[in-house]
Amino acid sequence: MNNLQPLKWQKGAALDTFETVHELVHYTIRPDIDDPNKYRANLGNGDHKTLNSVDEAKQWIETDYYPHKMQPYVKPLPTWIDASKQLPKEDGEYLALIKGFTYEMGNLDDLQPRIGKWNGGRGCFNEDYGNVLFVAWMPIPEFSEVTK
Repeated sequence: MNNLQPLKWQKGAALDTFETVHELVHYTIRPDIDDPNKYRANLGNGDHKTLNSVDEAKQWIETDYYPHKMQPYVKPLPTWIDASKQLPKEDGEYLALIKGFTYEMGNLDDLQPRIGKWNGGRGCFNEDYGNVLFVAWMPIPEFSEVTK
């Protein structure tokens, strides 16, 4: 899951303290009260973990804790699918990448995204584009929230 916003660490107000604020969480790393040779990662929900260094604490938060906790809030990003290797399984509209001559594009090598209608019965995208090649496609992303 690489579509999470990276955490940006900054020096905290207290000595040897580091913190990052994300829209849903606030993490801090500070020297452990019980063992001054260790660092305590405070995880914004009352939980904490003791680690050997600031770098180890940052790495643990960024690679283990943060992605796991944020997973329910993040959908995977759609990616282009090569049309020569796989075609849609269901009829419907898809975001399609076309190549070939059209009056809008001009050049045979230009690529342009379009909304394409897949017709599985005929095994092709929009029949009215006979002079273009559909090279890739992806599902149209769903937007779970519309902001005003």
